[in-house]
Amino acid sequence: MPRADYKLMIPAVQKKLQSSAELSTRQTFYETAGRVIDGTPVDTGACKAHWYLGNVRPSGFNKDKTDKSGSRTKALAAQQARGINVRTKVYLTNTAPYCNRLEHGWSKQQPNGWIMATVASTGAAFRRLFKAAYGQQG
Repeated sequence: MPRADYKLMIPAVQKKLQSSAELSTRQTFYETAGRVIDGTPVDTGACKAHWYLGNVRPSGFNKDKTDKSGSRTKALAAQQARGINVRTKVYLTNTAPYCNRLEHGWSKQQPNGWIMATVASTGAAFRRLFKAAYGQQG
């Protein structure tokens, strides 16, 4: 194969790698959000219903918005994850005014919290992705 053909292949390979990295990034953030949502203690379901994933920080809390199972909130997070790319600053935000108290022992369901442990595991997930993509330690 002539040398010029390899030069033509480079942009296509770069585009494929970028696309793969973005898909992996979206999946990792969505999976992390899903674990945080699943771990959210439930009384009324209001705290579980107020998780948002994306590049904006939402505001406002509506105590009548509930999702005890978390299924609607995770479906919304999946939709929000579609807007994430490798250059996006991503926030996982909860607008329930008492969410911080739940994380720090206010709930008997999660007396040791769940958010920080779940988010910390995301770093390990990204290191595994980096190693798989580049064959190196992340």
